[in-house]
Amino acid sequence: WTPVRVTLDGGEQGLRGQLVIVVADADGVPVRFVPAADNLNLAPGQQQTVTCYARFGRVRERLGVQVGDGQTVSWETWVEADEIPAALPATRELFLTIGPEVGLAEMVANNLRHSPQGATSSRLDDPQRLPTDWCGYEGVDVIVLTTSQTELLDRISDQQLAALEQAIRMGGRMLWCVGRRGGEVFRGDSRWNRFAPGEFAGVRGIRDTTSLESFAGAMEPLDAVPGFSRITGLAASTFKPVAGRIELSETAAGGERVPLLIRYPYSFGQLTLLTLDLDEAPFDAWASRPRFAAMMLQTIFDNRAERSGDSSLGQVSHVGYDDLVGQLRGALDQFPGVTLVAFSWVAVLIGMYILLIGPGDYFLLRKLLGRMHWSWITFPLVVILFAGLAWYLAGRVRSPTLLLNQVDILDFDAASQFGRSTTWTHIYSPQAGRYDLRLPDWHPQSQQRGTASLLAWQGLPGKGLGGMAAAQPVLGQRAGYSVAAPGGGAEPSEGRVDGLPVLVSATRSLVARRRFDWTAEAESDLELRYDNNLLRGSFRNPLPVTLTGSAVMYGDWVYSLEGDLPPGATVRLQDLPPPRVLEWRLTRRRVVEQEAISLRWDASQIDDPARLVEVMMFHRAAGGQRYTQLSHRYQGYLDLSDHLQAGRAILVGRSREPAAALVRDGQALDEHYRQRWTWCRVVYPVRVGTAQPAAMKPEPAATR
Repeated sequence: WTPVRVTLDGGEQGLRGQLVIVVADADGVPVRFVPAADNLNLAPGQQQTVTCYARFGRVRERLGVQVGDGQTVSWETWVEADEIPAALPATRELFLTIGPEVGLAEMVANNLRHSPQGATSSRLDDPQRLPTDWCGYEGVDVIVLTTSQTELLDRISDQQLAALEQAIRMGGRMLWCVGRRGGEVFRGDSRWNRFAPGEFAGVRGIRDTTSLESFAGAMEPLDAVPGFSRITGLAASTFKPVAGRIELSETAAGGERVPLLIRYPYSFGQLTLLTLDLDEAPFDAWASRPRFAAMMLQTIFDNRAERSGDSSLGQVSHVGYDDLVGQLRGALDQFPGVTLVAFSWVAVLIGMYILLIGPGDYFLLRKLLGRMHWSWITFPLVVILFAGLAWYLAGRVRSPTLLLNQVDILDFDAASQFGRSTTWTHIYSPQAGRYDLRLPDWHPQSQQRGTASLLAWQGLPGKGLGGMAAAQPVLGQRAGYSVAAPGGGAEPSEGRVDGLPVLVSATRSLVARRRFDWTAEAESDLELRYDNNLLRGSFRNPLPVTLTGSAVMYGDWVYSLEGDLPPGATVRLQDLPPPRVLEWRLTRRRVVEQEAISLRWDASQIDDPARLVEVMMFHRAAGGQRYTQLSHRYQGYLDLSDHLQAGRAILVGRSREPAAALVRDGQALDEHYRQRWTWCRVVYPVRVGTAQPAAMKPEPAATR
């Protein structure tokens, strides 16, 4: 979802109603993104800037702006593709800095941040332009916020702050710098206390910079940079106690270690707090600041597994997509009773048809029969024959009924009682038609409240045929359809698509994201024991469904549960079998002739959705792109590998009961579903024991 800012003038009569954005989807079909409420109220001669949200499906496509009442369009204009700023592909990392520069622009210019797809840095110094809906941050990988100018923080409205918080809860990442102004940022009634890793304990002076220089690999000492005070040192905010993982610390006066870089989960997202002001002296004059920023981003993404270890066997073949969601699309496009006709067969039939009506007809009538005028009879017979053959084959390879496949991943955070879900639905239509679709709430007994859902098209990533980055033009024009989008200060309570066109014997792919508050209690008493590096304690299944094939993941370990896990059941980890190494489970690693070998990931394999979804949920823990040879960028927020290293345990299991079903024209489509997979994850907090710590990295023993 991309925010689109439109400035209009009321003219002589004014403008009221809904401002609608029109852009093409991945198939080149125009889509009207209709706000959930009226977002336009202009008096004559008045100007207003409105932020709308849309999903761009083509790299070069024009944009339409319409004003109406939801039924009719009273005014519209079109902006051609050449007038729109160049698009950034979704696979390219985007870092958004709110406030002064902290070195990201230099880092990107110097190519210090390692990223196979490249990176872009953007800075925003006007808080008025921040999104007012969480989906406006969906294209941003890391939000960087500086607090040295507290007046900038005060200009962020409550609605914008709520959107920022929801974006992080839904899986976003934010790096924020809080140094000498910590007392103002975290005052008693501050709006920013919700993001703090603990109770603010004051500002301390840091005169030793050895750890900072070592972390950045700096050649220039920080205390030799102009602006460094040898009397007061660096001003660092401190917290007691500190929740999360301390990635960097330094010694303060008196020998106390002060955390400088803290990484901690926030629902399904991640916050990283630098307790220094990276935009002020002496950092703003430090030559190694871009390297320091690059190392912080490496820490945020925690992609150590992608940079180390052995590689998988072989390489994936070219399959037309470059992201895991493309492989998932291929799996969901397999419908029972529908056979994909190979292009070679179509080519053979076309060749036979051409030979019969051309050379075949000529030699038969002229050389054998000598009656060329019979072509008035043989030609129509051949046409009728092949038309009948095509009709017969089409009936044999396609289903006469509407079919649906669906995958759901539902996540629940026990600490914040926050929930989210992602749904992919593929529709096969035997006939050409239009569909008005809704996606209502999940299980009726799930104790949800405050739900909001967005339903839209899902494109094919990559440059292959039909891909969103493909260069082939769109053949023909098709009538558009409407998608419910945020706007007017409201969000759709349920996802909605109206007038979705589906061609005969064709499929359409939809994706939905939903957020909600989870009111059920998720009791847990999990603790990491330092004496044996194992997880101990108990937890309860808070979901209203039975989970099968369940496992608890924490750190580098996975604890498998035997049998089903009913609703409300309590599990003691001490009663479970010994844990296994998580990476071994995800990569199906085994010992062959005394050597550990991972099962090669086959990007063309589309008959095992269970393993595919498991790797999507913990992609970095499996080795990331180093293992799959595919990126995980389009729905990368699903990867909760970072939480496993940041004091969270995750219960994963399959539900036999399906999640929400699509509704067409008020009627549920349950009987049309052929394949449905539902995964549930519950994130539990873990206490850290007080015994003497031991080595945390598990031994990859074959017996595990």
